[in-house]
Amino acid sequence: MTKRATHSPGVSVVDIWDRKKRRGLSTWNQGKRWLGRAQTKPGVARYRTKAFLHEADAWDWAENTVAKYRLGLDNGNRCSISAVLDDYIEHLRGKGASPNHVEQVRLVLERVVNAGINDLRDEKLPAKVEAYFRNLKIQSTDENGRVRRKSVTDASARTKNCYLSMVIALCSWATRMRMLPFHPLRGVVSFVKQPLKTKPVFTIDELKVLLDDNLRSQMFWLPFALSIYSGLRIAEAFHVSWQDVKWTERRLHIRLKPEYRLKGQKERYAPLPNELVDILRPIAKPHGWITDNKYRDNPKMWRWFFMRLLRAAKIEPNGRSPHSTRHTWAALSIASGLDSLLVMEAAGHNHIATTWRYARCAGFYRDAVKGWEKGEFRLRLDSSNKSAMAGCQQ
Repeated sequence: MTKRATHSPGVSVVDIWDRKKRRGLSTWNQGKRWLGRAQTKPGVARYRTKAFLHEADAWDWAENTVAKYRLGLDNGNRCSISAVLDDYIEHLRGKGASPNHVEQVRLVLERVVNAGINDLRDEKLPAKVEAYFRNLKIQSTDENGRVRRKSVTDASARTKNCYLSMVIALCSWATRMRMLPFHPLRGVVSFVKQPLKTKPVFTIDELKVLLDDNLRSQMFWLPFALSIYSGLRIAEAFHVSWQDVKWTERRLHIRLKPEYRLKGQKERYAPLPNELVDILRPIAKPHGWITDNKYRDNPKMWRWFFMRLLRAAKIEPNGRSPHSTRHTWAALSIASGLDSLLVMEAAGHNHIATTWRYARCAGFYRDAVKGWEKGEFRLRLDSSNKSAMAGCQQ
């Protein structure tokens, strides 16, 4: 087989007669000699071929075919969400996306198709997408798709932007795969403005009550302490083991484990303050989970045990969730003088802007944390600190 040098990537012409000679086949009265080949998908051995009598005709056809594919002219039937959805889902799985994220992307894109938005080459696509997400309504359903509440409410700005980013990501992928001549939504569709709200956090007095030894019997007490002192996500607090505790280095190694899918698939080290050492030392074991209970893999029960802990401490939730412990840790760490870049590294954030959203309430702890060492919390030993304000005001 002989191939001539091409002027464009993905274009080649093969001498059919020469290939047959190399295989020991007869070339007598074989008809067309030149085979034009046009690669239809970059990075994949997928070609369109056509035989010609003359070599120049084969080159011209291959060049024109590749040019049409790059402009999206020869694969217009693939330029719809329903046509590329399965390939895109496989692409996400190949990238290592979590099963929950893949399923959510599929559901969102199927809803967009059901709303009549399917053709990615439609000139009115940006206007249709903006109108759809501007008027997006949601209805609470369970994991099996059954309706939990009959009431339909407006989706939050955060939900609208999250769903919109999934559609934009699909268009970006289709453009990279040369299924579209250009990105139909980039720079055209605007995200919904989100109100800038501060996160509800715990006050110093509330933390002293919640971290008291009298509440140790509560199922959520130890995960709560791990999250408050080290900034762990609640799922990470339930899946940290004794082998992850570095006593001499005063750090917790948050690492990848087969039993738990770490967010972002990124390992890191979290701080291990002195007060948390005092909590863990008496119950330390050579190996095993730190929080040894049967609800480790049941996230639905975490919030229930969290509310039970607050009721036992006679503290009102006031819009706080288990994740509020992480916001409280970030705000207290920055208020105590810890550098925001160190907080970002310990929290596992990719961008400093995310860390600052977590730490918007740091100013409310300034007076309460005077005299604290950087990164060290005094929530169990020192009772002279004044209470911080009860959460952040909008």
